[in-house]
Amino acid sequence: MSLALFPISTKQFPAWMKRSAAEYLADLVATGVPEHKAQADASGTMERAFPDGLPSPTNAVFILMDSALGNVGYIWIGCDSSGDPDSWWVWDIVVEAEHRGKGFG
Repeated sequence: MSLALFPISTKQFPAWMKRSAAEYLADLVATGVPEHKAQADASGTMERAFPDGLPSPTNAVFILMDSALGNVGYIWIGCDSSGDPDSWWVWDIVVEAEHRGKGFG
């Protein structure tokens, strides 16, 4: 197993953004946030993080690539909300269901 990170391509990004926003919306609803508020929160978060609809200097998405299996997931990192430009956070990390339990976490 050899894992590497590759920046998401501009071609892959719209599908990733749609998926990520939908997953965030579902997480918010699962915690009891009303759906209309969750939708606004999820949309607003994605628009603030990716104002041009693409990765930015303050938010980046990487594809997790295994040498044998190919794409096994993704990681989204970005500046945190402290206002310190040197302070970054892992906002989301996903190992695809079929690749879980194989040491990628």
